[in-house]
Order: sequence, then C-alpha cells, then structure tokens
Amino acid sequence: MDDAFPMVMNIKQLARYAHVCEDTLRHWMNREDDPLPHMRLSDSKFSRPLFRRDLFDDWQRRQMARVSEFVIPAQGGVLKHAAR
Repeated sequence: MDDAFPMVMNIKQLARYAHVCEDTLRHWMNREDDPLPHMRLSDSKFSRPLFRRDLFDDWQRRQMARVSEFVIPAQGGVLKHAAR
C-alpha cells in the first residue's frame, strides 16, 4: 500500500490517490450496481463522505475484473466485446 496516503481519506485525498476527479468519485458513489463504498460520520446531508483506502482498493479491483470479463483479445490484437 502507498503510505503517503492515510487509511481513511476525504474525497479530495481519494481523488489524488485514485487519479480521478471528485465528480467521477461522486458518480461512482451513486451507482446502482456496486457503488463506491464510503461512510459518513453523521446523518446530516452536510456531512462529508470518508473512504477507507483498503475498501477502495478492493472495490477498484472488482471493477477491473468486471471490465476484463467483457473484453477479450481477438486475432491481430484487436479487442472485441464478449458476447453474453
């Protein structure tokens, strides 16, 4: 793990860690299927989301595995979507 980042991060820290913008993280948090895991310290709508680094890393691995299920290498190195 990267010790330059804390184990619990706010959205700005996670954006730097994941190399994505905050809007992308918010989109992932609100996905219907396998949303980005996060927690809030209070029930207030103004509380800010916090992210555990280990849970994010696990979630990201699952997303990469899902993507690889849909893409298979074809002859000549061209990628095609796998038929379902």
